[in-house]
Amino acid sequence: MGFKAVTFDVFSALFDWESTLTPLVRDRGVDAPAFVRAWRQKQLAYAQLDTMLGRGHTGFRRLTELSFEHTSKSFGAPTVARSALLGAWSALEPYPEVRGVLAALRRGTLLLALLSNGDRDMLSELAGRLGVRFDDIFSAEEAGVYKPHPRIYSLPLVRWGLEREDVLHVAGSTTDALGSKAFGLPTVLVNRKKTALEELGEPPDYIIDDLSALPRLLK
Repeated sequence: MGFKAVTFDVFSALFDWESTLTPLVRDRGVDAPAFVRAWRQKQLAYAQLDTMLGRGHTGFRRLTELSFEHTSKSFGAPTVARSALLGAWSALEPYPEVRGVLAALRRGTLLLALLSNGDRDMLSELAGRLGVRFDDIFSAEEAGVYKPHPRIYSLPLVRWGLEREDVLHVAGSTTDALGSKAFGLPTVLVNRKKTALEELGEPPDYIIDDLSALPRLLK
């Protein structure tokens, strides 16, 4: 397809936050899966609100902490495994196929990078868990905005001197795919949970069930 680079969403395309976090909440007197999903939704909502408020960038670690506090109060459990859960965002487990797919792509000539809402130090720690070298890490911390703002998707073009059609973005959520396509990047959505596409904007160019289908798209 002539791509020169591939950028990856992190927290949904590569890492299984739900399976990593849920066991840490079990036996704490709350519905563990519901707690973790509510926390993630509030984390994403706070990220988008932070950008829309235009008062300067609040780090992702801080938003993760604030959204945890809100979720804990909502569930009536303000002390639910706080330290372990907050720290776990830098030690998430990847989906089973991820390491093998990335290793295969690394043997080629494509530039590979992470492009995520996470703070750069969080992303560096997570990158170290994947067993491959990335050519760069593009963080919302650097952009000063969170997805789906176009500025975050522009980072690879500026740093690498590439055109939009050169960079394939692998999105892990429908919102991420919406932002990537709106900016003009060719986009693959890894739709693990079979989520309905957003009605606003264009659909992604490709939809795959998990990352194992990506190498075939790049041939």
